[in-house]
Parts: sequence; structure tokens; C-alpha cells
Amino acid sequence: MPRLPDATGVDLVEYQPRQTVGERVLPEVRAVLADQGQARRCEAIWFAAAPPAGVLVEVTGVEGPHPDGVRTDVLGKPGTRLDGLHSSDSRLAQARAHADTPEEALALAREAIGRLESVTRVTPLSTGLL
Repeated sequence: MPRLPDATGVDLVEYQPRQTVGERVLPEVRAVLADQGQARRCEAIWFAAAPPAGVLVEVTGVEGPHPDGVRTDVLGKPGTRLDGLHSSDSRLAQARAHADTPEEALALAREAIGRLESVTRVTPLSTGLL
């Protein structure tokens, strides 16, 4: 899965705790960023919103095929009650992509989400009419 270290070489999981205990990490971070030998990539993430109502049955298209550098993950589990997008926790899926340009990475992530299909079970409303 693409991460910040993949794009910049800077591993915040390493530096943040060190800085929290008082260590000066900024010079080291700047040195990593200035390293011309460090491979740079552009990263993007795109999310799929859940349908407005129902119970999630399944999401298809996750396995691809996807171009190199693209990964799609389903965030909602089958059986999850869906009621629209209210927060980050109500997202249905995400696609992460890396490429040589930001535009290309974003396009790849959006295309991956566009290939997904969700199956949702919706309970019919009773009208009370005979």
C-alpha cells in the first residue's frame, strides 16, 4: 500500500515519537527530503461513498485488474447498515495510487473506484394500502 515514506522517504511513524520525547528531528527530515537519490512518486487516494440506505451485501471489482501502483480496499463489511456519508467512517471503499505526476495518480485512484460495484439490500416500505 502506498504510504508517505513511499512518496517522500520520510517515515513519520519513526520521527513523530522521537520528536515527542524532545529529540530534534527536523534536520534529519530535511536531509531526507533534500536527498536527490531518493525516489519520488506522487500519491493519491480516492474514496467511494456508501449508498444512502440499505444493508451492504457485497462490493465487487476490488481485485481488479488494476494498473501497477493501484490498490483498492473495501472499508465496509457485508451486513453493515448504510445510511449515507456522514463521516470518514461511513466510506464504503478507498483506492490508493502512485504515479509520476499528481494528475496521473489521482486519475488512477478515481478509475479504480469507478470500477467498483456495490450490492445493497433495501427493505421495501409498507404503504399501508390494500
